Amino acid sequence: MKKIIIGPSHLIERYMKKNGCPPNLFHGIEINGVHGRPNHDVSIEALLKKFTNLEYKIYYMISNYDLCNKDYDKLVKTNELFIVANADGGRTISPDYKKYRDFLGQHSCKILKYINDTYPHVICIPWCLLTRTLIDTTEYPTGISYNYVCKNYNNVVDIRNYVSDETFLNYIADKHGHPNRNGYELLKKIIDNE
Repeated sequence: MKKIIIGPSHLIERYMKKNGCPPNLFHGIEINGVHGRPNHDVSIEALLKKFTNLEYKIYYMISNYDLCNKDYDKLVKTNELFIVANADGGRTISPDYKKYRDFLGQHSCKILKYINDTYPHVICIPWCLLTRTLIDTTEYPTGISYNYVCKNYNNVVDIRNYVSDETFLNYIADKHGHPNRNGYELLKKIIDNE
């Protein structure tokens, strides 16, 4: 069965190369990474639908909740799960991101529930959520925390089954949570085992 992994900048070739990902590590696996792609971007649903129809095994790297927080007003106004994300600088995280975090975290969890219910074959990997929890020591409210996401959605992989909190930081290349060589090898191990 063909495989694809979808996610944010962690899956862009230049970051992968820069951070030591072995050249053929993901041989035979399609990679679709976009810089700053938030969980609510319409491309996520389009890709899930497309590759489900093509009968791919799909892996989705859940993005940092704070990405495209400038989309807050549009998400509230439209009440849609997926929208065209703000392209004029909205792919960065604005300084007042914390005031949007709870809403965007809850919105992301609605998206995860939708993916869990509509695309139960999609394996979701909460890399960014674990990274934020450990690097920034971000304390998310219970309903959007790493533990909550892992326990409440059948298709979410608990990375802690593969590595401890104490050693996970050895798999990260930078403050943005991009994987280093070990991190990409861990990601590949997760793909191989899930």
